[in-house]
Amino acid sequence: SVLDVLILVALLVVLVLHAPMARAVDYFSRTSADWTANKTWKLNSCADTGDAGNAQPGDNANDTATICNNHTIRLDGNQTFTTLTIEGTGRLNMSDNAARTLNVTGNVDVQGAASILRFNSTGAQTLTIGGTLSNNGTIDSLGGVVGNRTLTVAGAIDNTGGTIRFAATNSTMTINANGGINNTANATFDVGNTSNSTLTLNVGGTGIANNGTFNLGVSNTSFATTN
Repeated sequence: SVLDVLILVALLVVLVLHAPMARAVDYFSRTSADWTANKTWKLNSCADTGDAGNAQPGDNANDTATICNNHTIRLDGNQTFTTLTIEGTGRLNMSDNAARTLNVTGNVDVQGAASILRFNSTGAQTLTIGGTLSNNGTIDSLGGVVGNRTLTVAGAIDNTGGTIRFAATNSTMTINANGGINNTANATFDVGNTSNSTLTLNVGGTGIANNGTFNLGVSNTSFATTN
């Protein structure tokens, strides 16, 4: 009957409205280890003394990840989550000698002057950022290492006193700064140290605002602005 249909529709609406949402979790590193290793992560804060067992940032796409002071985390699988923060002397190595993709849908913040985000080994490595990239530490790609690197940032790259340096051997390197590049005083943006490699730098948004050191001294460089 019509009444039965209306009751069924009402029940379905109630079930949808009260269905449990996948819960986002804020993760903090508890030790130096591979990303997916047991007890690499903990909850609540860097000061927390517990562990999250086998859980890790990326179990839910809305998770956040913070790499705490003195910890080095190695990406040993492809991951997608919302925000990444690297504190103090924390470090993220982008690969374990395999092709790796890291997709951060929000912002990435390399906070500390000694914080490091490193494209560190062989294999294609791709970092895609849906928000902004803020750097007060070091973002680099090791020279002498064969492996294609791609950095794509939807928002601005704000290099606020830090160093961004891309180097590799026999590789193709691509930087897509879709929201522009802001290289402040005392900051270094350097893609001049490569060997038999090709770099493509695409800059959109407000273009390049440079008050620091900006080096495009590699011979095989393709530079384009899309703003």
